[in-house]
Amino acid sequence: MTDCRLLILAFATVSCVVAGNTDKVCGPDTTAATESAAREAYNKAVEWLKSQQTDQWGWENTPSVLLSLQLTNPEWFNREDLESQLNVKQLEIELLAAISKRKNVYYTKITESEEEDASMSDELSPGQLAYYMLALHATCHNVTDFYGHNLTHLLEHGMKKLRIKDVNNYFAYSLGVLALCNTKSKIERIHIRVLHKGQEDDGGYPHGRDSTAMVVMAMTCLSQLPEFTDDVMVRLTLRKGIRNLLSCQETDGGFGNIHTSALAAQAFSAVHEMLPATWHCEDLIMDIVSDQEESGSYGDHLMTTMQVLPSLVGRHYGNIDTSRCHKKPEVEQSHGEDFIDLSAFKKTISVSLTVVYKNGSNDSFSVSTQEEQSLYDIMLALSQETNVTFDMPDSAWGRYLLAINEVSADSGKFYWRLYNKEEPLSVGIEDYLPEDGDHVYFKYTPVTHSDYP
Repeated sequence: MTDCRLLILAFATVSCVVAGNTDKVCGPDTTAATESAAREAYNKAVEWLKSQQTDQWGWENTPSVLLSLQLTNPEWFNREDLESQLNVKQLEIELLAAISKRKNVYYTKITESEEEDASMSDELSPGQLAYYMLALHATCHNVTDFYGHNLTHLLEHGMKKLRIKDVNNYFAYSLGVLALCNTKSKIERIHIRVLHKGQEDDGGYPHGRDSTAMVVMAMTCLSQLPEFTDDVMVRLTLRKGIRNLLSCQETDGGFGNIHTSALAAQAFSAVHEMLPATWHCEDLIMDIVSDQEESGSYGDHLMTTMQVLPSLVGRHYGNIDTSRCHKKPEVEQSHGEDFIDLSAFKKTISVSLTVVYKNGSNDSFSVSTQEEQSLYDIMLALSQETNVTFDMPDSAWGRYLLAINEVSADSGKFYWRLYNKEEPLSVGIEDYLPEDGDHVYFKYTPVTHSDYP
């Protein structure tokens, strides 16, 4: 075991944009033997992944594979290469199909048994959506406007409904945080608190070390953002996670199974201040190399092989390089009609809005809009098209409704309470995505003691 007490780190300048290592897998001092073995294993793994491609130009898990291919080779996706273009187009098709048929798990009122069924379904989960977002971001897509869908909003909703203490959900949750961070999306502080609170005394997480490794990558990325550079909770969660991983490393450099070893290598690579020798990088990489099958796969398993790929070239999920995306207009979405009929994935919904004032009078509006638009976006559009005005200031918790037609919430006496039909909304105006037939009421309501926990 490695004694984590030997680790002394400064976390103020951790970066999530540029690779922690140089071009060599364990930095400039990597031995020729280790570099050669890692490169050979990488090439074999890439060829095996390509052999698993379906006749539809995708994979059993297309976003994960595409993310690894692009992450480990920034030149993989380009205008001139038809095969990679078709792979990315299949990625788009799969996600659009999943969005169009997904169950209303995140946004509807469902019974406890229905929620249990939904959580076990194969519909689009927060973890899957995070992989899609990372793969799309890596291939120059705008995740806030993916054919009219704001994927960050969808991910936020999924994360809020995720049963965080269920098996491996800390992995999915931290992967979601990493996706939001990499795509420069707004990070709600609640996400940091969830991961900090869920961390055990030894720095690990329930149900395995994979989650710990993913949390380390997420927190490393967050620590690069100006608003979190000196955040005590981020730094403490990161430090404890690193110490936990180091304490779990075995004498041969590995972590007991290939999947965890690969994720740990990614996590360590993400933290620039850690010298490769601190985490026995070459031992760990050679342990990973030794587990490769003759076919080039790892356990003949797609997800494991995909997860190993970045570790073989010293990369990690914070290494997404989008600099080339700013040199040319986005290519992928502009030619979408050549492959699919986009109208099949777009749906217009009707939503009613009623403002109920203190004296009982009301104003009603009927709005037609595209699905997956937030209530905030709908209200903003309505104020531009009618005489109704909404004052919706921003805050650390997102935007909230302060006033309608200059009728403001009266602190301690009245406030604007929002309902869908007769059910109070449980999320804010930026997070609530109305569905077809919804009737949203804005009621000027007296404050009572029952409004507080």
